[in-house]
Amino acid sequence: MLALLCSLAGCWNSHAKQESAGGSSSQAVDSATAPEPSPQKAADSATAANTPGKSTDSAMGFTHTWKPDSQATKPTAAPPVVPSAPADNDRYANSSPAPGVVAHTEMPDTPAYPVKPLPPKQEQAKTEPVAPAPAAPDNPLRNANQPGASGRPETPAAPDPAPAPITSTPPGPAMPAPAPQQPPPKSELTISTQPEQPAAPPKAPDVPATPIGPTLPAGAPGTPGRAAPATEPKSQPKEQPKEPSAESVRPGPRTNKNSGIPFDPIKENGPIFVGWPKPKLALVITGQQAGYLEPCGCAGLDRMKGGMSRRYSLFRMLRDKGWPVIGMDVGGTAKGFGKQAEIKFQIAVNSMNAMRYNSAALGFSDLQLPTEEVLSQVMPVNAEAKTMFVSGNVGLFKFEEAMLPRTQLISTGYKMLGVTAVLGKKYQDKLAGNPNLKMISAGHLLDEAMPLLKSRAGYLVLLAHATRDEAVELGKKYPDFNLIVCAGEAGFSSAEPPAQAEDIRKGGTKLIEVGEKGEYAVVIGLFDDPQEPVRYQRVTLDSRFPSSPEMVALMTAYQEQLKDMGLSGLGIRPLQHPLKESNGEYVGSEACQNCHEESYRIWKKTPHSHAFATLKTATPPRNFDPECISCHTVGWNPAKFFPYQSGYLSEKETPKLINMGCENCHGPGQKHIWAENHGTPAEQVAARKTVVLTKEEAADPNSRKQNCWSCHDLDNSPEFKFELYWPFVKHYERE
Repeated sequence: MLALLCSLAGCWNSHAKQESAGGSSSQAVDSATAPEPSPQKAADSATAANTPGKSTDSAMGFTHTWKPDSQATKPTAAPPVVPSAPADNDRYANSSPAPGVVAHTEMPDTPAYPVKPLPPKQEQAKTEPVAPAPAAPDNPLRNANQPGASGRPETPAAPDPAPAPITSTPPGPAMPAPAPQQPPPKSELTISTQPEQPAAPPKAPDVPATPIGPTLPAGAPGTPGRAAPATEPKSQPKEQPKEPSAESVRPGPRTNKNSGIPFDPIKENGPIFVGWPKPKLALVITGQQAGYLEPCGCAGLDRMKGGMSRRYSLFRMLRDKGWPVIGMDVGGTAKGFGKQAEIKFQIAVNSMNAMRYNSAALGFSDLQLPTEEVLSQVMPVNAEAKTMFVSGNVGLFKFEEAMLPRTQLISTGYKMLGVTAVLGKKYQDKLAGNPNLKMISAGHLLDEAMPLLKSRAGYLVLLAHATRDEAVELGKKYPDFNLIVCAGEAGFSSAEPPAQAEDIRKGGTKLIEVGEKGEYAVVIGLFDDPQEPVRYQRVTLDSRFPSSPEMVALMTAYQEQLKDMGLSGLGIRPLQHPLKESNGEYVGSEACQNCHEESYRIWKKTPHSHAFATLKTATPPRNFDPECISCHTVGWNPAKFFPYQSGYLSEKETPKLINMGCENCHGPGQKHIWAENHGTPAEQVAARKTVVLTKEEAADPNSRKQNCWSCHDLDNSPEFKFELYWPFVKHYERE
């Protein structure tokens, strides 16, 4: 008889410590031109570039070496940028300061994008929202009304009519000049002539030592993200050749984390910005993060991609080089439902604020969250601040320009950028049942907004959270856009951005896609060069980018919040196991030891037996994160992140259910144990069948039984191959 108890879903041999991610707010305005370096700094840079193992450029995968200009000069402030006066009928453009208001060249310490505090622990369910003050009568799309103290709008008594068409109206009251200590409005970003103080050159990332479990969601909501092996059959003949011993097999392919071969991210993913001179402007474009705040580490952090911490390091690295950076995101930041999904959305928004993003769209997954929660995160924190979010054809409760602008003008010192964002029809149709969202077609918005943007800006960007076909259609209909950023559609778009931007029209509008899960960023460089005015670079967010202390701090605060709220505060309740009638309840692996000594001995030698410790020793610890403990304890649904009745609740309440145990694969064992001790022979045979998991079932990613693939999915263990890992946990028992 095949073994009754085993565990086939863990990580192997030496495990890598989870890479940390966290964050804090920083200054609000990028640098359009950097001061000339001193002769000493130039000499130091030249020395570093020619010293093996010392060059920051080399460590980050740059083949082009930044060098100071031929002569070092004393930095001088560039003349202030005075934006043009807004058009009288400009109802859409989130305009620049009033004429005569001079942008600061030395930026104050107050960040333009304040990081919002985490919600209090055990936050109660939201009640009916409080409506913001009504718009000023002179301009219903642009007013200075402040939201109510609660930050929640009331559900409107009646649907708002579609926004009025742009007509010639008397100008509104003049915009007051900001106080000297206030930063310029976020949506009218003026690049400072003085760069921020450069940080110390980033060190090469250390190879972590302890992995953690699946920190991030796997696959579509409610569906495990599974990847079938390329050649593994669904079934095998009964007569099989003798399997190799665990000592003779090393798990994983050549580049696997356990292979012992160092991983070189630059060799694997290629150098970046080869031969680029310093651009006049660098647009760093991201999107479709889908809740992936950080890589989980199960496959080895040095081999995994993405994460807010690495993205922060990319922004910092470019700014340290003196590049004027504009951050843009096409949306799709959130994923899933429930309190944890809402908190993760807030953490992601705070992270983007810390990176000083300038424009961000709202995507389909973001708008699936409760509307009041979304509004509380995207609206300005006070009357003086501006939000980085822009939404042209979707309003939260109603179209309210002061809380969620429909277009943006960003003054860069090089070209005025005009930005708007639209949600595609396919996604609008899926959200049609939400009465709190006010939606119009993308064409309705662009027909009215395009003439205004075209008259005011020299470079136009459309953030199209839409399918690729819809984005291409918009590009052909509105050829004045220089760049269209496309979110694409999960399952139909490439998982990574293309190697080059696509021309919707030759020599004109360019289309770029952002990939999935926040694993990549795309950088568009604008140059004052008639031969090559635009350059494109796909950047893999791999281990060449070190962790940032700012993101480590933010992720630590996130994990502390999960700990304080607990499962009940997160709204997580145990559900009945589908096999309760046949199997009973969970009993823990120790209960199996007396009868299955050999299987228990094998299990104790595997990393499964101490899987919970990897969560406790991670930085920060993840042992209170439902998305992690679902694969590191007994009695959880590993794909949907909830416990079953009698499953793990906490280390104090259910200590016998920590770690990845026998019942993770074989199901609850209560009735099997009772039958062996008190049942009839027939009852014993029946109970044994309920806990049998054959090798064929364990190896089949499409098996209906929970097995290896439940946790070793595409997100958390992309290099998992059953036949390479099986020898380390295999065990057979015969009657």
